[in-house]
Amino acid sequence: SLADGAPALEKVLAAYPASLLLGGLAMALTLAITIPLGAWLGARPGGAARGGARAVLFALQGFPGFVIALLLVHVFAIELVWLPALGFSGPASWILPAVSVATFLAPKLVRLIEANVGAALSSGYVRTARAIGATEREVLWRHALPNALLGAIALVGAQFAFLVTGLVIIETIFAWPGIGWLLVQSTVNLDFPVIQAITLVVVITVFLVNSAAEWLQRRADPRTRPR
Repeated sequence: SLADGAPALEKVLAAYPASLLLGGLAMALTLAITIPLGAWLGARPGGAARGGARAVLFALQGFPGFVIALLLVHVFAIELVWLPALGFSGPASWILPAVSVATFLAPKLVRLIEANVGAALSSGYVRTARAIGATEREVLWRHALPNALLGAIALVGAQFAFLVTGLVIIETIFAWPGIGWLLVQSTVNLDFPVIQAITLVVVITVFLVNSAAEWLQRRADPRTRPR
């Protein structure tokens, strides 16, 4: 590092766990929201409640992540003073960054799961399950949803790679000590060795996450396995 003489890769690896933590929390929250919501929307396309939920998702999909983050900070940290806005001091300081990222990622994944569930419910194997006496709940959760999630695995892998490597603005807003925050500081200081080390870690992370998503998709879907 040109700033302090420390090994560049060590500085990046020291900041990497914070980015992994934020990515893991945000992805867990995203999945906890999107899977049941996507299944609920795909099971019955009509209804006023579902129409309202789709309108909210459509609106959220048009908001950049940093706008959502700033709104959450203004409401919950400044106006209500419920949560800290900055830092990495404990679980309370993790909530706003994780919710900001999950709110940005969830709409696209919900719409994908909704479309896949709707397609699965009109397929032949679902009609067969209904014919042998399966309830609508069993049809949705045991037959349609597991198959609908197969198409979402690739998107989840791509989103997680973005979470770990592309949260520069979110980490800057919340002063989150991850590699995004380190990238901003290194760019301001023209610390090129650290920037190069961050690029190396980003490339390796994207490769590993995409490889894991492809492996998981092959394990989950027998049709994609090599014969």
